[in-house]
Amino acid sequence: APLTTTAARAGIAGFSCAVVSAPLNVLDVCKVRQQNARAGTPTAEYRGFLPTALKIWREEGALLFTRGMTPSMLRELSYSSIRIGGYEPVRAALSRNAGSHSDSSASGAVKYASGIVSGGIGAALAHPFDLARVTDQAALPGVPRRGVVELLVGVRRREGLAGLYRGWTVTTARAAVLTSSQVGTYDYVKHNILVRHFGMEEGVLLHLCASMLAGLATTTATSPFDVLRTRVLASDATSPAGVALHVLRTEGLSTFFRGWIPNYCRLGPHTVASFLLKRRCETRAASAHFDGKARGAAAAAGPPWMDAAVRAEVDEVAPW
Repeated sequence: APLTTTAARAGIAGFSCAVVSAPLNVLDVCKVRQQNARAGTPTAEYRGFLPTALKIWREEGALLFTRGMTPSMLRELSYSSIRIGGYEPVRAALSRNAGSHSDSSASGAVKYASGIVSGGIGAALAHPFDLARVTDQAALPGVPRRGVVELLVGVRRREGLAGLYRGWTVTTARAAVLTSSQVGTYDYVKHNILVRHFGMEEGVLLHLCASMLAGLATTTATSPFDVLRTRVLASDATSPAGVALHVLRTEGLSTFFRGWIPNYCRLGPHTVASFLLKRRCETRAASAHFDGKARGAAAAAGPPWMDAAVRAEVDEVAPW
């Protein structure tokens, strides 16, 4: 696809994910507090999703749930633009090398490999925003709130430039697994199962079913990486492997799935809403490309980035 096509789709993907992440930030705060809970420390009381949410509400107020929202949205704008926007070009390249006749008929291995590549690159580049988000959300009561710039400048002064990328390997590994399981599962379930075997047609129901299944797979696959990322970024640890071994020896394997419920409550709706919003934005943008009278005739061409599924929806666009 042309560069303009890739850039347009990447921009829509990043915008959609950033918008969806804002109302779900409350779940992110609860998840980080749960994952960072350690016996014998003030964090030990953050156990269980509802108890954690109620404790935060009572002690710190509702505004605490907006903690880390700005770096989270900035991260989505950069990270998700690359991981989702870059997925299809990577898939197309791998499909050609694998001898597939079309991108949508690519094998499951190609789709998951595409997610690993695009997700890993996106996370590596956007890591400083992730560091700022986790640091802000993990801060206990009494620690003053700081802006994104203040947080990152503070890390730069204390730890140097390398400090901004402390823990980037585990963040990148998590993102590679997340994008592979989210985008790859969504793509595979949608085309290879729901369309091919169940005859579902393009529309909201198809996207909803594929997204919910992708969210379930994503939450389970990324939970160990998510816990490890929180532990590394919320501390001064520099060795993810050392942190993983310490957690395994002192707290057990189940610790790596702590915060699964708020994680799914965030990732499930995030997967559904971001893919549906991305599709709607593409459809609205395609619709705006045509004038009212020439729309039907022009639909055969449309903007260069518009795929067949969006083209089919152009004449059915409804107001928000």
